[in-house]
Amino acid sequence: QPDNLLDELADGIKLYQLVQKVNPAVGKSMGRVHDKAHPGSFLAHENVQSFLKVLFILLRLPPF
Repeated sequence: QPDNLLDELADGIKLYQLVQKVNPAVGKSMGRVHDKAHPGSFLAHENVQSFLKVLFILLRLPPF
């Protein structure tokens, strides 16, 4: 069990899995998820950025 929630979410993989469970159709719009990303890496940053874009779609917020 992770001691820190942020550590668990840092690579963006769990965020992607969350979107897939909430709305699989929207989850596909995330594009490619880097499942071997390490926290703090460029690939992890891309994963988190993709999650945020999908979150904005789900919440119907204007894009950033």
